[in-house]
Amino acid sequence: MVGMDDPIVVVGGGILGASVACRTAERTDRSVVVLERADALGAGTTAASSLGLRQYGNEVQVRMKREGKRFYNDLLEAYFVPYDATDVVLCATTDDGRESLAGMREAEHPSGSPSEMLDGDDVRAVVTAPAVRTEDVTGALYRANAGFFRDSGAVVEAVASRARAAGTTFETGVDVERIVVEDGRAVGVETTDGVRNASAVVAAAGPWNDALCRRAGVELPVRQQRMCVFDFERGRPFSRPPPKLRHVETGVTFRGRPDGRVLAYHSAPADDKYAASEQFDPDVDAAVGVLEEVQETVRESAEVLLPALADASLVSERVAYPSRTPDGNPVVGWTEVPGLLVAATHSRGVQYAPAIGDIVARQLAGDPTDYYPDVSISRFDGFGDSV
Repeated sequence: MVGMDDPIVVVGGGILGASVACRTAERTDRSVVVLERADALGAGTTAASSLGLRQYGNEVQVRMKREGKRFYNDLLEAYFVPYDATDVVLCATTDDGRESLAGMREAEHPSGSPSEMLDGDDVRAVVTAPAVRTEDVTGALYRANAGFFRDSGAVVEAVASRARAAGTTFETGVDVERIVVEDGRAVGVETTDGVRNASAVVAAAGPWNDALCRRAGVELPVRQQRMCVFDFERGRPFSRPPPKLRHVETGVTFRGRPDGRVLAYHSAPADDKYAASEQFDPDVDAAVGVLEEVQETVRESAEVLLPALADASLVSERVAYPSRTPDGNPVVGWTEVPGLLVAATHSRGVQYAPAIGDIVARQLAGDPTDYYPDVSISRFDGFGDSV
């Protein structure tokens, strides 16, 4: 039998879980426990992410991203979390690609950061990026006011420290096997160590949310896109780290880092990223690894835009699983099973996490945000919540 004295249990100790715990513990007087399957916080999806902050999208997305920026500004003041600013340059090498970029700029909400369409010849006149080759660029979308955290562990630990100060308990090495549902209500979780009672359960486990919620009788309108991530290192450092540089036609992105390495990641380009995605079991798919043809695509894109990587060595490679939703907005809050909430993003987990945490905290306190309908699972046909 569920009791209100039982803790709120958050499943997943990445940036989403830590943010949900932090905002909930600060907004309510209820106890919060975070359960993470790995031996360290932020060791899953967060560790594989690009850790970027940007200020573009529709009205809801920009609003949530601004909440994230506000939260992180306070966090950076209180904790040492290295953050680096960067330009973002989306490059097209075909006429169709240029038209696609123009459409993206047209769709950006005016409350976001200003962006600028450039001809290929103008990129080097606007962006300080000496290593970038622009001869084949037909057009580019230039975005300022972006940046990234250097270390996923540092940012997650900073949020977790703030959550602990508000009374949250974090437990690592605890694998949640299922959400316990009794009489149609989520009342706890079953772990490898036994059953834990809960007054509410928040699924914040990234790509593992799908199977977890399905066992509780809840289908999610969330899929994952397989993303291959690479670290390259040159023998000679760049005079200036390359900006975040995306090749629209191939879906390859490059970004220089302060340590001299270049992060590269690839996800297949698609007009509808949700339609092009699927539901992965990361524990099974991880065995596939990075495909050879993806490595070749990254090398080919480097030849076009960043030829200085030709002599770089591949230091590491990994696979990430960013989530995708049908409309690009996060899916946050109550599900059709009372007592069960979900926290899922359309990529950009680090950026959306503080706002998602605040939405969940407000719902648990009975004070939902005025834009809850834009992130509620019930906005999609065939899905409902218990509110």
